[in-house]
Amino acid sequence: MQLCTPHFGQLKDALILRGLWEHQTQTAEETEKLVRQINNADDEGEPQVFDCVLAAQMLMFDQAVKQAGDHLLELNDAGDSLCPLCQMRLQASGTDPDQWINGVCDDVLDAAHKLGVMKVQTRQ
Repeated sequence: MQLCTPHFGQLKDALILRGLWEHQTQTAEETEKLVRQINNADDEGEPQVFDCVLAAQMLMFDQAVKQAGDHLLELNDAGDSLCPLCQMRLQASGTDPDQWINGVCDDVLDAAHKLGVMKVQTRQ
């Protein structure tokens, strides 16, 4: 699965709005290392890097597969990955990509607070 360009743009905007955009790996090598750490968490302990984009996408993809099924992991006829938000909108009436993106970004922000990546801001 891969987000389409418009949905990735919406995700980026939502992460920027929450102050999360700067919290991501900077290179493909760092991202690959983080994915390996996540996949082998039992062997190597918890990952030491927080990547908001990866966290948001993994959460979104997991929720989409649980709701719509494993066919989201397949490629289309052109050999491209499916955008889970586009597929959910096509298959499930009432699915709002904005709500999905905002909900996932709120969850990632909560995780960043719990992990100490970001301080909780309070209003005065």
